[in-house]
Amino acid sequence: MNILLTAVGSAAAQAVQKALKKAKHKVYGCDIYPKEWLYRSEKFADVFRVPLARDDEFVDHLSKLTKEHDIDMIIPLTDPECDVLAPHKAAFAAEGVIVACLGAELQVLCRNKARLPEKLKQICSTIPCLPTDSDFEDGYPYLLKPISGRSSQHQLIARSKEELKAFRNLRADYIIQPFIEGDIYTVDVVRDTAGNCMALARKELLRTVNGLGTSVKCYKKHELEEICAGIMQKLDIVGCVNIEFIGQGHKYHFLEVNPRFSGGVGFSLLSGYDFINAHVQAHLGKEISLHHKKKNRLIVQGYQKEIKDEKK
Repeated sequence: MNILLTAVGSAAAQAVQKALKKAKHKVYGCDIYPKEWLYRSEKFADVFRVPLARDDEFVDHLSKLTKEHDIDMIIPLTDPECDVLAPHKAAFAAEGVIVACLGAELQVLCRNKARLPEKLKQICSTIPCLPTDSDFEDGYPYLLKPISGRSSQHQLIARSKEELKAFRNLRADYIIQPFIEGDIYTVDVVRDTAGNCMALARKELLRTVNGLGTSVKCYKKHELEEICAGIMQKLDIVGCVNIEFIGQGHKYHFLEVNPRFSGGVGFSLLSGYDFINAHVQAHLGKEISLHHKKKNRLIVQGYQKEIKDEKK
């Protein structure tokens, strides 16, 4: 198939491109920046510059690219692109193009950090949202985060009544939750239309300030797999998503569903399961493979420079 990836400068892009190419797909890319600025853009069949994913101009641009290059599937790699493309899945499908993300209603639910935990509280431990108009006398610290935020952006920790009052006025879309300390666990999960599900959990040992793991421990088997399978069934998710938790011993508090590949999906590839091509199979309406070679692994990630001299 001809597959178009969005945001090919994002964290997951290289692992996704490599896995798709290995499966004999022809992989195109797009990004808001010129391809000359992007790492390993030459590995793609071509890379196109597109507008920001915030309005119909982005959708129209992608529609034009699908026609010009016979694209069969679009895989958005970031939350804003999923947000914009989800309502247009049917329109693209009418043109013979699969947009491999959640449907519009489910996308909105998964991005809502107040509604989603409420829906899942019967099947996993969730963190309650507290009244935003209260001045709490005790129980500090509290976490403030945008209701549809991403990558830990704009999150604040209020450690006193004065800080809570000041922080709460910074944004109208803040929700307030008890601040829970613990280990961060992230689970790559994929499910097909028949209900087959595969999950792989990892503990994030080191991560960047925006939540990207750089050193992780991957598990061959973990109790979070069953919890995530229940979440996928409850929400009727098809395709691959990433689910995050805070762990305190053997108790795991649900944080969020990221309705796209995790930035660290390459860790799961190295640990023994190809979530990328399973995602493609699921969105084609086919059953995913349940065969895996999952292993307990400690994996660290580094960075590499690439020279791209300007042509004279």
